[in-house]
Amino acid sequence: MRILLSVGFGGFIGSILRYLCSIALNKIIISNFPIGTLFVNVAGCFLIGLLINNNYQVANISINEFLIIGLLGGFTTFSTFSLETYKLINSGLVQTAILYISLSMLLGLIAIYISSNFNNNFWGRLILHVKYFFIFKFILRQ
Repeated sequence: MRILLSVGFGGFIGSILRYLCSIALNKIIISNFPIGTLFVNVAGCFLIGLLINNNYQVANISINEFLIIGLLGGFTTFSTFSLETYKLINSGLVQTAILYISLSMLLGLIAIYISSNFNNNFWGRLILHVKYFFIFKFILRQ
């Protein structure tokens, strides 16, 4: 039950963060290009790359389940990506849709590759401390 609550709480936070980031970027950069969704998907890929080489356990709860499945699963979104691509094509912006698909895939893969190859000793310790202190302190008190 703790794992389900952990994943659900992570998804709740991730979805809100995605919404806020997308709205903010789309207000800053006004165009037909869905920059907000592209940003959250690439940032989510980068963060997942940082986490894939670590499997931390705190009080028998996997932090990676909270962060990767919950928070980053809620933060990144394939359904929004697909909908925005569909809308671009329906609006006659086929070249923009192809650019969006290409950039999303390429930048996502590059972000995971780069971040997964960081020095795991430094990043692993930093991520462990940040994850434990800010997230699971609250969850474990419940």
